[in-house]
Amino acid sequence: MCTQEALQAQRSQLVGLLVSGSLEGFESILDWLLSWEVLSWEDYEGLSLLGQPLSQLARRLLDTVWKKGAWGCEQLIAAVREAQTGCQAPELSCRWDPHSPHPAHDLQSHRPAIVRRLYSHVEGVLDLAQERGFISRYECDEIRLPVFTSSQRVRHFRFGRSEFIGKECLVTETKLPLWSQPSGEKGDAMLPNKAARQARRLLDLATVKANGLAAFLLRHVQELPVPVALPFGDAACEKYMSKLRTTLSAQSRFLSTYDGADNLCLEEVYTENVLEIRTELGVAGPPPKSPATLGLGELFSTCGHLNEDADTVLVVGEAGSGKSTLLQRVHLLWTTGRHFREFLFVFPFSCRQLQRVAKPLSVQTLLFEHCCWPDVGRQDVFQFLLDHPNRVLLTFDGFDEFRFRFTDRGERHCSPTDPTSVQNLLFNLLQGNLLKNARKVLTSRPDAVSALLRKYLRVELNLKGFSEEGIELYLRKRHREPGVADRLIRMLRATSALHGLCHLPVITWMVSKCHQELLLPGGGSPRTTTGMYLLIVQHFLLRASPPDAAPRSPGPGLLRGRLPALLHLGWLALWGLGRCCYVFSSRQLQAAHVDGDDVSLGFLVRAKSVAPGSVAPLEFLHITFQCFFAAFYLVLSADVPPSSLRRLFRCHTPGGSLLARLLPAACVRRPAREEGGVAALLQEAEPHNLQITAAFLAGLLSREHRGLLAEGQASEKALLRRRVCARWCLSRSLHKHFHAIPPAVPGEAKSMHAMPGFVWLSRSLYEMQEERLAREAVRGLKVGHLKLTFCGVGPAECAALAFVLRHLRRPVALQLDHNSVGDVGVEQLLPCLDVCKALYLRDNNISDRGICKLVEHALHCEQLQKLALFNNKLTDGCAHSVARLLACRQNFLALSLGGTGESRLQQRGTQESGRGHGVWHQLVAETGGKGWAITTSLPREPRCWLRGSEPTPPCSSWGSGATRWVTKGPRPWLKPWVITRA
Repeated sequence: MCTQEALQAQRSQLVGLLVSGSLEGFESILDWLLSWEVLSWEDYEGLSLLGQPLSQLARRLLDTVWKKGAWGCEQLIAAVREAQTGCQAPELSCRWDPHSPHPAHDLQSHRPAIVRRLYSHVEGVLDLAQERGFISRYECDEIRLPVFTSSQRVRHFRFGRSEFIGKECLVTETKLPLWSQPSGEKGDAMLPNKAARQARRLLDLATVKANGLAAFLLRHVQELPVPVALPFGDAACEKYMSKLRTTLSAQSRFLSTYDGADNLCLEEVYTENVLEIRTELGVAGPPPKSPATLGLGELFSTCGHLNEDADTVLVVGEAGSGKSTLLQRVHLLWTTGRHFREFLFVFPFSCRQLQRVAKPLSVQTLLFEHCCWPDVGRQDVFQFLLDHPNRVLLTFDGFDEFRFRFTDRGERHCSPTDPTSVQNLLFNLLQGNLLKNARKVLTSRPDAVSALLRKYLRVELNLKGFSEEGIELYLRKRHREPGVADRLIRMLRATSALHGLCHLPVITWMVSKCHQELLLPGGGSPRTTTGMYLLIVQHFLLRASPPDAAPRSPGPGLLRGRLPALLHLGWLALWGLGRCCYVFSSRQLQAAHVDGDDVSLGFLVRAKSVAPGSVAPLEFLHITFQCFFAAFYLVLSADVPPSSLRRLFRCHTPGGSLLARLLPAACVRRPAREEGGVAALLQEAEPHNLQITAAFLAGLLSREHRGLLAEGQASEKALLRRRVCARWCLSRSLHKHFHAIPPAVPGEAKSMHAMPGFVWLSRSLYEMQEERLAREAVRGLKVGHLKLTFCGVGPAECAALAFVLRHLRRPVALQLDHNSVGDVGVEQLLPCLDVCKALYLRDNNISDRGICKLVEHALHCEQLQKLALFNNKLTDGCAHSVARLLACRQNFLALSLGGTGESRLQQRGTQESGRGHGVWHQLVAETGGKGWAITTSLPREPRCWLRGSEPTPPCSSWGSGATRWVTKGPRPWLKPWVITRA
């Protein structure tokens, strides 16, 4: 029995008990008291004011309960016990009627249990409630208010009986640990502060909304799964998990744009990229199917495993494809509880930052000092991580930015507490010698992924950038003003070259940023990557110029006025590439003569600091910007001899690379090392960064940009010498590439399997936009078959290949299977279709629209005789166009279609009902079926149409084109169906 006198006598002890925990524990006590109707709603509102010191709220609670009499005092003690022990919530399905006539009252009566059931599903319930019209977007945003810190002014709302009001407050608590449990007591896990508070806000809103929200919650919450208790009862681990989730939520909720000028809510602008499982190469057996496309929530799905014993997921994508943003989205989904709930701890790391760490690290140091430090119980927390590695996720962003390359021949290190080098620590984590069974996610550019690393991968995923639908969705999310997004989308559709570049999210961001310049009447749009970067650079310079400064539009005068600053940034960028340095300290900035005015232009932004409390270093907006400024310096600096540009077109890897062997001796002669000079920096830079820089250099030296750069060059003759040198290197490099092709086998056409280096050289030629140079480059190419499978060919690469290959003197079979051509890429390939005798575009995400454009052009290309379109997104919508091609082109030999699960052409194969393929029916309608045969393998009973004399077709009459039905043996896979001239 607890009387009022006893409560008053123990008041100081009770206040100490109530404030010894956290705000979460205090709110849990309020939940119990509210559900038992000890507190009225007016009492509860007065006790749930954020911004008030916890001690003041505790004293106010004791005063309120004291007024309720002895019964209220007893209930307070009971509520404290319930909050401390974390007792299991009563089974909800046995305690209420989901169709109760008083849903708001039932929500209050079962409030503690509902909060526990709801907290891990708050985001999903909010989305569903908003979708069904129970809450507005504003109310949803208010419920999702981020965790408050001492540097944030926030608007917190309270709900009354009939209305809610906004109140400005400043939260003074920055650490919100969970309610402390007595030692030895085992209850279910305490709830994360943020999610539990959001659940309470939603319940508070439901009490005042008369639109059915309370009834909806009663029904929906009952269907939610009971939260699984965490496998520990240690309060230190629970507090650390809460702190880690809170920290990661603050880091991932807002997307800092590349220029650092805007902080956008990631939820509002994030657009899904195309994420595919990498197809295994060189495996005997059936033809490869289209790679499975995954949603982000399927990152750890069970399909496509390379090594079941490995723990690492590798996400591969080109520079600017959205790898870092994808990881940020993963972190946000974990903090909100919508996905990846199997992990209790997520530790994010930047390889760019880890490379700056010189001292040896242990696993414990890596997790705690370079991610999140536990406030209490450090050893207990670390021991739990070692005991339960399967509940841990580590993410490493930018593996390609390490100077070292993966090897399993290093020192074997198995101690989680003994320090070793960052390189050795990472290698042993990936091999499973440390934290075995902890999941790891790596992001990297393709060039840094070796066959040795793939041995330790569970699955490899390709991030292919935006689809066409993704480009439009992103622009609509960024530009909600009436008509702006529509105008941008129309402009892109009318400018296929720029549209092809936008499959990279970084380019789409530039288009969004420069929308005013792009939408100016008569302004034109860039055709090359270099043109787009020059436009965004001028956009930044205009933004940094004073309002009354001249000029106020892009042009040579704008660059000339900022040339010294741009050259300072260019030297810093080049020096960083040569040293594999991508973040810069104040000392390094000073050595490059980069001052505050140069930084204010906006091309350098603050990087996340590895060492807590240290000054955040600076980095370029994106690695491609660093490469662009390096190329800008090489073109315009008077300190760069033209001969040093030849170093750009060679790659320096141990033992020499294929690209280095392809270049002429004059370009690849290894000079004596010049410490600190341009030649030495280019000699030591990473090959993939050199390739990007070389393409930019070729673009800057193009005729299109000559006038723009000549204004900033003291000697136009020096600019011309650089141009001549770059032209000579590109032409000779391609000639050397072609001469290295082995001779043809007697009786067969000469074939060349071009490596990605050929694509890079073609991109450089395209950036230079010089027809004569492209014609001279391919003059000596004498091959009958050019193979570019699995080379990462997208729309931008298609434009470059067409620019070069259209000057071939002999017809060639162009094989582009297993790339990312898409409909836009097909449009880019049309200029070179006249020199193609066969075109293989299997597995390239092409739809009916792309095929119709291809066929329309192919009708006038007499040399094109074969098309392979297996494993694309084709439906009967392209049947008429394909049938027209077969009917009109008398020398056309073969066409392969179908093969994907989505393809209705394959699904609508010949059935017992007598229905045939759409293309075949169109062909019959237009030609009578004369002279053609179709070969197909259907899912249940593979069969073949062969040209014959027995008029027994199982479908509609084919006129005089008689055929016979031949049953083949069953096949374990689905093959394409091929129409050939009989």
